[in-house]
Amino acid sequence: MRISVFSSRLVAVATLILALAAAMPAQAADLKIVVVNLPYILAKSPQATAARSRMEKDFSARRNRLEAMQKKFVSDAEKIQRDAATMSAEARAKAEDDLRGQQREFRRLQDEYNEDVARAEREEMNKLREVIKEVISKMVKEKKYDLVLTEGILHASDAVDITDEVLGRMGK
Repeated sequence: MRISVFSSRLVAVATLILALAAAMPAQAADLKIVVVNLPYILAKSPQATAARSRMEKDFSARRNRLEAMQKKFVSDAEKIQRDAATMSAEARAKAEDDLRGQQREFRRLQDEYNEDVARAEREEMNKLREVIKEVISKMVKEKKYDLVLTEGILHASDAVDITDEVLGRMGK
């Protein structure tokens, strides 16, 4: 049975916590361990909402053009199919070639669009992760947390979950 990278990280973190707790029972009780739900913050923060709005604005014109191209392609394909019986072989071949050219151009533009959207999303998420990291770092210094966990958490009680506090500070 193969252990995934995610599972091995979880096991490593759990082992580290248990080792710390076993090696220093008196100090382990004083450890301040907190949890932050990053996917929730990435979805709900004001910065994420603003990034989605910016991207919608930046890419809506291109998306609308692609949708118009797709509708024209479908319309032209239906027209060729409908008029095929009355078209000369030469006219039909030219229409089919034009249709294939439209399809190639649409696919090329769609691929460029998808790549540009993915790149912009990565850039926005990286910026947002830096903001989150800065907020958490300030909280660690202020509240003297010993360990902040962000991934591989199956459950965290409200007593250790500081997600809403991080989200609140991001709104300021």
